[in-house]
Amino acid sequence: IAEGYNYNNAVRFEIEEQDQVSYARAADYINHCGASVVCVQHEYGIYGGPCGQMLIPFLRALKIPIVITLHTILQEPSVEQRRILEHIIHISSRVVTMAEVGRNMLTNIYNADYKKIALI
Repeated sequence: IAEGYNYNNAVRFEIEEQDQVSYARAADYINHCGASVVCVQHEYGIYGGPCGQMLIPFLRALKIPIVITLHTILQEPSVEQRRILEHIIHISSRVVTMAEVGRNMLTNIYNADYKKIALI
């Protein structure tokens, strides 16, 4: 929403969806705040750029392990959707999915390393 959300004091940083500088500032903040891991919730349509590509430079800039939870895994992604998700999977230390069928799709469609995938 245009005016933003009214978060409590536990939220230290908010990324503006279509502002690449905002993603860079967030990565810098995370790198210097003492965090030991970053957990990213991935869903199509919540990150900026075509197919959420603004997430990639943010993830690349992080200096700590990344655990990405994938809420939707497309069985028939576009070329761009596949390229971006493959890149995100490659950058991430662990990939979390919620079903065995998701793990199979990640290995068969997105070339993910089976050992990198965790089921919850």
